Amino acid sequence: MTETKMSSRQLEAVKQREQFKLEALNRRMQTFISALNETESTMKTLNSIKEMKKDQESIMIELGSGIFIEGTLKAKSKVKRSLAGSVLIDSSVKEALEQLEEVKKELNENLNQIAKEQNKLINSINSYSQILREGYQKARDHVQKKKEEK
Repeated sequence: MTETKMSSRQLEAVKQREQFKLEALNRRMQTFISALNETESTMKTLNSIKEMKKDQESIMIELGSGIFIEGTLKAKSKVKRSLAGSVLIDSSVKEALEQLEEVKKELNENLNQIAKEQNKLINSINSYSQILREGYQKARDHVQKKKEEK
């Protein structure tokens, strides 16, 4: 096995690059978490609609940014589902829920993969930090020893 030597400056640079990668992964994870929360919220809403007793029931519709409007649900058996861009298709609530369940599964898989990558980076950063601490301690001990010899 060959030994690779790096200066503390080089090791700090490698550690910093790993920290930047970790920060990027954290931002990516937050994006997936937001998408997962939205998906779960939509599923909860669709399930609530499915459980309504009659079609003409009054509901609150969120427009966004904390703004709601009261509306009447004319039909609870069909929803419009977005495909790509602004293309909408009719879908049953059951089909919409099945599609959202698939999206949820994919989001969870992505989150698990990101978590694994984060753990690897954290372990790597911790190893670099430990090596640097040990190197700095050896350097301080060496300087102290030289002072004592004088």
